[in-house]
Amino acid sequence: MSQTWEWATGSVPGVDHVVCGKPNQDACRIGFFRDGENEFLCGVVCDGCSESPGSGVGAAIVSQAIVNNLLTMRCQSDWTLAEPLSIFFKFFQIRLENVVRSALSVMGYMDDDLEYGVYAHFLCTVIGFWLDKDDVVIFGCGDGVWGVNGDVRVLGPHPGNQPPFFVYNSLLHSSIEPKQARVHLIRNFSANLVETLVIGSDGVGDLLEIGDRAFPGSDEPVGPVDDLWRDDRFYANKDGLRRHFFKAARTVTKLDRETGRVRRYNGLLPDDTTAIVVRRIKGEEGDDNAKGLCGQEQEAG
Repeated sequence: MSQTWEWATGSVPGVDHVVCGKPNQDACRIGFFRDGENEFLCGVVCDGCSESPGSGVGAAIVSQAIVNNLLTMRCQSDWTLAEPLSIFFKFFQIRLENVVRSALSVMGYMDDDLEYGVYAHFLCTVIGFWLDKDDVVIFGCGDGVWGVNGDVRVLGPHPGNQPPFFVYNSLLHSSIEPKQARVHLIRNFSANLVETLVIGSDGVGDLLEIGDRAFPGSDEPVGPVDDLWRDDRFYANKDGLRRHFFKAARTVTKLDRETGRVRRYNGLLPDDTTAIVVRRIKGEEGDDNAKGLCGQEQEAG
């Protein structure tokens, strides 16, 4: 386990997916590596396109592939961030495209139906991070949510509700500009300035709006989104974050004893909702002047 960081994950299907009989098409993975006092933590959330029948499968494959590749590259002696991160991500994009090609080959797709295989399984957004003793890096492609030290940013929405997917142009024909359809650097920070971090699918964006509302069928408020990365319960109980999302997403039917009628309380999360939260372990040294960090950094494409 890490001596510096603790983390939690949670994922639930949204109300709109449950009503339609669709599964949760989000996926998240987290990986950790330690060599002596050097620690490396990475995490990814992928959101499968709802129109793509098997995108939940692709999201799981892509998220696992990103984490595995980052861990493998970190364990190799040639890992370095001395070169520009833009060059690193161009190389990393190629590795992900090769993962998709290999997966499609295993699935039995041939060259003449490769594009359908990509459409059917691998239309998913990417939002991820890695951190070590020196750096915290946020990267992604498409929509999603990320935040550092309580400063939360929402990526998207995109025109026509069509986010760019990293498989566009290279594996699937698209009119979207190639520069947008690739995994790229979003922000990077000095690790000593970071106290908390969150990444999530766009469903997490709904949590920004419902903090003062009550859970369906309850008087208990959902609470501010800051609770996701501050609440000790989510780190003590590894299923706590998923349960919190589930309480907000479920539709509840209850008997109103005053009127004798059955009331229906609809779920508050229409879209699949997935998040990874990270915080510095209490007692570890950080920078007390790190508030508002997101606004201080220059965005990179």
